[in-house]
Parts: sequence; C-alpha cells; structure tokens
Amino acid sequence: MTDSLCSCCQLFGKPRARVNFIILAGAPDSVVYQRIKYLLQNYQNTNLSTQDTSLTNYDTLMTISSHSFDLQNQTSPIDSSTMSSTDKCCHGYFRLPFCIDDASNPTEWETFQKSILDLLNAKMDENVEERSTNVEPASWVLLHGSICLEPELLNVFIKLKDQILTMVTYTFTVLGLLVSEQQLFENWLCRNLAIENYQNTTYPEYEKRNHAFFSLLNSSKYLQENTLLVEENKDLTDNKLEALLKNVFQHDMSNYRAVNHQLRSDMERLLRPRHRTARDIRSVRGNLQASYQKNGKNQLESLLNCLKRPETAANAARQVVHLLLDEFSRLNKEQRRAYKRQLLCGFEPSDPENSNTITAQLVHYALRLLQNYEETTIPFLYSIIMVICETANHFFFRHELFNHTPEIYTLSMLLVSQRHYALTLGGLHLCSKILNADQNEHKYASAYLTHDPLTARKILDAIKWLLSPYLELGKLWNEEDEKKASSE
Repeated sequence: MTDSLCSCCQLFGKPRARVNFIILAGAPDSVVYQRIKYLLQNYQNTNLSTQDTSLTNYDTLMTISSHSFDLQNQTSPIDSSTMSSTDKCCHGYFRLPFCIDDASNPTEWETFQKSILDLLNAKMDENVEERSTNVEPASWVLLHGSICLEPELLNVFIKLKDQILTMVTYTFTVLGLLVSEQQLFENWLCRNLAIENYQNTTYPEYEKRNHAFFSLLNSSKYLQENTLLVEENKDLTDNKLEALLKNVFQHDMSNYRAVNHQLRSDMERLLRPRHRTARDIRSVRGNLQASYQKNGKNQLESLLNCLKRPETAANAARQVVHLLLDEFSRLNKEQRRAYKRQLLCGFEPSDPENSNTITAQLVHYALRLLQNYEETTIPFLYSIIMVICETANHFFFRHELFNHTPEIYTLSMLLVSQRHYALTLGGLHLCSKILNADQNEHKYASAYLTHDPLTARKILDAIKWLLSPYLELGKLWNEEDEKKASSE
C-alpha cells in the first residue's frame, strides 16, 4: 500500500485536513531547507538504479530525440482523463512562492495574507463551464526561510481560526529550526563576504527576528500548540531529520513541542552574541575544511577502490552519481569544495599523475561502458558523463584531470561520434568543458589535435547531425513553397 503513496504521505501520514501548511522557520543560508525539500519530494525514491534517468532529465532528452528524429514512431500520449482520482493519496505537494522585500511594509503582508486566503478558497465551482482551468489547492504546502520567523507571517495563520470562512479545512505546523551563534556564523561563511556583513546585517537581522518570534510564541497558546522547536546543528543528521518529519503532525512530540516552557526558554537563549573578526573567518573556515576533507576522504577512498574493481565498479559509479547530481544540492559550498578537490586530486600528491582519482576512474569506466553499451545502459552512461562535466567545473583542479588523464579526450571524441542524441550532447558538453578551461593559450585545443587530428571535423559532424532534423524541416518547407508557387 505504501508504494502507492507520495513522499509527503509516506512521511506525514494521511492529510489531517484538506490543506496542511508546513512552515520551516530558521536561519538564513541554511542547507536544512534543501534537505527537507528533498525528503518531501524524493522520500520514496531510495533505489539508486532508478535515478539514472531522474537525476539528468534523460527522459526529456529522449522525448526531444523522438520528436526530432523518429516522428513516424511517436506513441500517443497518455490520456489523463482516463486516470481515476481515487488513485491519488492526496492532492500533491506545493512550495508556496512568496517574496517579502521589506518586512516593515504592511502592504506586502496584506498581499501575502491575500495569497493564503486565495489558496484556501481555491476550489472547484461545478457551475463554471471551463472547469479544467480551475486548479485545486495542494494537500501539502511548504513555506521556508528566515522570513518565516516574522510575527506578521505567523499572525496570518493564527488569525485564520478567528475568521468565519467557507473554505477548505486547513492545518499549519511551524518547525522552528533555530541555531546558535556558532552555527549562524558557519552558515554565513558560504557567502564569502567581508566580516562587516555578518556584524552589521546577518547577525542583527536574525537576532531581531529570533527575539520577535519568541515574543509572539510566548504570548500565543495557539501558536505554541502548533510549533516544534529544534536546534539545527551537526547532530541533526538526515536520519534524525527524517524521524522528526515523520512525527511533525503527531501530538506525541512532547520533547519538541513549544508548549513546554523550559524548552522555549532554552531555545530562546540559544543565540548569544559574540564578537567576530576577520581572524575568525580564517580560523573557522580552516577547521570546517579540515573536517569536511576528513569526512569526505572516509567516504571517497572506499568508492575509489571499488571503482578499480570490475565487479564493484558499477555500484560505486552509481554512488558517485548520486553524490554529485543529488546530494551536492544539499551541501554547503565549503563541503562541495572539499569533495571536488578530492574527486579531482585524490588523497596523495601523486594521485592525479597515476589516474588514482575518482574522476579519472570514472573516465576509464565510461570508456568500458561505451565499448559495449546497450540501450538499457545509456542512461547510466549519460549520468556518468554529467558527473565528469560537473567535476570539471572546478576552476583550478580540473587541470589535474585534463593534464594527466588523456583518456578523457578519447572518451569525448567517441561520444561525439555516436549517433545517439543523449550521448552526442554529452560528448559536446564534455568537449566544451575541456576547451573552455584554457581560452588564453588554447593548450587543450592543441592537446585535442595531438590526440586526434580530426577533432574539429568530428565535432562539426556531430553538430550537423544534431541540426539535421531542422535542416530537413527547412528543405520540406521550401519544397512546399515551390509546390504552392507552381500551382498558382
């Protein structure tokens, strides 16, 4: 039965009301929002092999290819009218877009309140002829950000209970993901700004919102009953976050419920002022980088060893694909830097020269796949190419790959020589990453020509093949014009 449930229903259970608001109120620059959004959208997708297509939009590419090259073999689209509404576990998930530029401007809050009321009043009118144009509200509606600590936003939901409204039923739950000053500073480091920005803007704004949030929370019993308070720190792992979300709409979360006076008092004192200087930036960033590199090494060393063995290479490559194309979106910039350095440079100074890096081994594995690929392995191969391109974005360390792994030139040329839409596009994308890495001395263009004198011809042929459907369309158009002209 759970296989037919969406991610939100698997996490939260059956919707308690027609519309259920999930308000994530926390610190700025936090990646916890991305982690929660990922769970809300992908909780049911735990099998890595099923993500070969979902992480790269491969299905979309194949749809384009089918429309461009195989018009005669197009299949008819699925008729959505034949799908029964009873098959749905809920009315879906929706991240509410809203923008408050000036929290002191009452007009912006009035606009926000109107958008909430419009959402709750959005229901089908059976007397309307154009019924298909009306959109029903989603069952799960997400709001997130530091702005959600503002009393003006929370008062919109508090006051709803006092209004006599003929609308759909609703609930709201505030998940307060609060941070200490240390965590706030670590989150801010990813901005790469001067310390004055933290001293004059980031900390004062968060402190003001945090104080206003607790002032309202301490005065509203109704808000307390619908609020959970959690400290966001390194101990809030994905497993703990998942367990928290599973119980967010349950009433047995006494350890996190804001009705607990002692909990409110402890969380309110979580943020304590501390004088920060430019020296703190260097010190804290250095400690974070060392920690990230240590944690990354523990994970990546085993993946590198598995990539070298034919019997374990496929599973290891899928884990790398999952890391780069999926998990990276939920890591901060410093974590991504640490990972990319080890992916491209390995763990010892001599690793790049010996192709003893994960990216170099992915190039070798992709070559093996390409030699005897089947239709079923193309999505996996394409995702590996996208991972290689992603790591090749690093401004400095990409040169370690291009200078010491000549197989990457072979791989890109083999890809552009294929007459498969995704593989050809992937090959051209990889070629552009390599060629754009040095636009001053053009040394990689020279490396290409040394490796294969026909490089330019192969790239041009690939582009010509991609454009062939449009050239054929232009030819047919001209023929049709000539027929019309002759008939006249």
